[in-house]
Amino acid sequence: MPVFEISLGDLEKLVGKKMGLEELEDILFGTKYEIDDVEGERISVECNDTNRPDLWSAEGMARELRGLLDIEKGCPRYKVKDSGYEAVNRGVKSRPYMALAVVKGVNLGKEGFSQLIQLQEKIMLTYGRKRKRVAIGTHNLDMIEFPVYYGPGDPNTRFVPLKEE
Repeated sequence: MPVFEISLGDLEKLVGKKMGLEELEDILFGTKYEIDDVEGERISVECNDTNRPDLWSAEGMARELRGLLDIEKGCPRYKVKDSGYEAVNRGVKSRPYMALAVVKGVNLGKEGFSQLIQLQEKIMLTYGRKRKRVAIGTHNLDMIEFPVYYGPGDPNTRFVPLKEE
């Protein structure tokens, strides 16, 4: 079962309710979440639902808790429109499909960005079969030239991952 790490303070902010660790454990009783480990403000949470990757982050957990606590019901609605950006698939046999999303007007902050990266890693390791079937990238839109081409590349190409040297 997927295990992810969250900040209790961040979760409280996302839920819109102050709750200590004890109250959180009470709320989680009977849900698909279990607290695995606690180190100060950081909590490792196990989600006992492998069919709902939307629950594998602080944001997904907060959305679920807001519903349980009658703070907010239903799925959030997002405006979606054609971005006008083009991505071209040049045919990678092991990954024949691709999708591209441009997200604007969202300030993730340090914790939100950490959750996004953690979630994409969980998806690539589980559904993506350790990146054999799925790969996800998060990029700065200002640094991308369109159209984007996805296809076989030189196996000797090297790049520096985010936050690495």
